[in-house]
Amino acid sequence: MSKAGDSTDRTPLHWASSDGKRELVFKLIQEGADIEATDEMGWTPLMIAVSAGHQPVVELLAEKKADVNAVNSTGQSALHYAASKDRLAIAKYLIDSGCHINLRDKLNQTPLHRSASKGNQKIVELLLSRPDIQLNPQDVVGNTPLHLTCEEERTEVAKMLIKAGARTDIQNKDKKFAFDLCFNESVKRLLNNYSKECQQT
Repeated sequence: MSKAGDSTDRTPLHWASSDGKRELVFKLIQEGADIEATDEMGWTPLMIAVSAGHQPVVELLAEKKADVNAVNSTGQSALHYAASKDRLAIAKYLIDSGCHINLRDKLNQTPLHRSASKGNQKIVELLLSRPDIQLNPQDVVGNTPLHLTCEEERTEVAKMLIKAGARTDIQNKDKKFAFDLCFNESVKRLLNNYSKECQQT
């Protein structure tokens, strides 16, 4: 029973992880459930627990040696989902457990792309605190995290990236600089001025 999947290839361990039922998750693992089982979209129980925000289950699965760097069919890892869903405590735990912070999905986006585009300031702050963070990774269309913050007008996150040293002179495949993606001219001017101030200090 613990190993059988449903029509989406989700096992009882997937569903217990989704529901945050730590004791049931523990029991299923004890009974031999495959901790790395994937559903039809390549999601592991750990990814599901992260996305749903169930930290006790996340910690249990990681303690039982679930692969924190596994990726699904879109190439996204558990940390990508923690970053996009603004799961700060879980993101910290995953990083401390060995998650690769610069891992790219099939769109070439990193967790910094995901958190920056969503305006998740605390996650961005966490990622920027890591000495090995890549500030200027470009996705499949050439956008850096700064491009995405400008496009979504996440002004405070854009300022965080600029202060951390993100480059403003990178063009995407449409030959657009990050500030070119700001719809609001006042936001564009604000960020441009802030960038100049940071360069002078």
